Amino acid sequence: CCRHTAVFKSRKPLISTVQFSRTTSNPESEKRTAQTNASDQWVVSDVPEMRIVSDELWARVKRKQAEVKEHFAHMTTNRLNATHRPSYLLSGLLECAECGGPYAIMGKDRYGCTNHKKRLPIDDLGGACCGNKKTITRQNLEERIINVLPAAFFSMDIFKRVSAGSRARLEAQLRAEPQKSEKLATEIAAVTLQQKNIIQQISDRAAAGRPALAALDDMLDNLEGERQKLTAQLSADEAAESPDLQAQLDRLYEETKPESVEYIFNVMLHYLRNYADTETKQPLVDIVRQLIQKVVVGPMPGHEPASLQVHGRIASILAAMEVTTMLEKQLKSIHWGWFLEAEDAGRLGTEEKRQDLLRAMADDLEEKKARWRNLQVSVVAGAGFEPAAFRL
Repeated sequence: CCRHTAVFKSRKPLISTVQFSRTTSNPESEKRTAQTNASDQWVVSDVPEMRIVSDELWARVKRKQAEVKEHFAHMTTNRLNATHRPSYLLSGLLECAECGGPYAIMGKDRYGCTNHKKRLPIDDLGGACCGNKKTITRQNLEERIINVLPAAFFSMDIFKRVSAGSRARLEAQLRAEPQKSEKLATEIAAVTLQQKNIIQQISDRAAAGRPALAALDDMLDNLEGERQKLTAQLSADEAAESPDLQAQLDRLYEETKPESVEYIFNVMLHYLRNYADTETKQPLVDIVRQLIQKVVVGPMPGHEPASLQVHGRIASILAAMEVTTMLEKQLKSIHWGWFLEAEDAGRLGTEEKRQDLLRAMADDLEEKKARWRNLQVSVVAGAGFEPAAFRL
């Protein structure tokens, strides 16, 4: 019989295992075979001084693993796919209008056709190289795509649905919430009952000839102070004009009407575009990529901005809208961006300046609406499963 010692290294504190085994020999082959004894005969001891990582680091790693497991727990597809998030809003969705090749970042935040840059011969062009040298900045591209979201959501009645849901939830909460005076009266009654119970205990002790307890006197004094405070607050509330439930509901309806929700959405878009970090922007990226299948980028004469042809659900939504309504919503989104930028830059320090900018935006809208009346929506039938394309 011989003794073997096995040392197992792990991220946990190191474990040293002393394991007894017995050796048998085959008389014909003379081959020796070691057989492990039962585990209850092992001797196991901790060797913390030989640990690889600290307990603190081990605990942090296990917490992180639990968070990741919780994040992927409800996914049915490859769970690693969720970690392969696109770098930018439209990464992998851009296509060249001339050769069909991908548009990708060429320099500092500027997209261009990769086939044109590499001077690759294109079969669909008869072996010629792509001549589309038009580039577009990432900021301009994303801005033009994002600015149509309010119009699309308006057509999908998202603002109305969000407004109705918020209003119903807040109204139910408002109606169910007891009046503040009723709460105060209930609290005063509860404190008074506690005082009566303590006074009864003091009386019972006195009747039984038992000594008084200072603790009961202190509790009684504290409760009296609390009761006086609540009583003063109740008197002040009753002296003030009691809130009118209908007035509160009217204010609620004003704050939750679709136009208010649309304004909040535009403000959110502005700050997501200009100030949020990558993780905060991710919900917006997910929304846009659910609505858009691809964006085809084409050249325009001279120094005019590149043309954009959007394919996907958003194209079908916009194509179904009245062109004037769609353009009006898009322009209002742009106007709100201007307003918020001016406000952030401190250029709207007075109410007069704010009103001047609002009047200028209203005049710009009226001027453009007069021109839009003669416009027609340009819709291109998509190939395969593409529902439609929409030119921006």
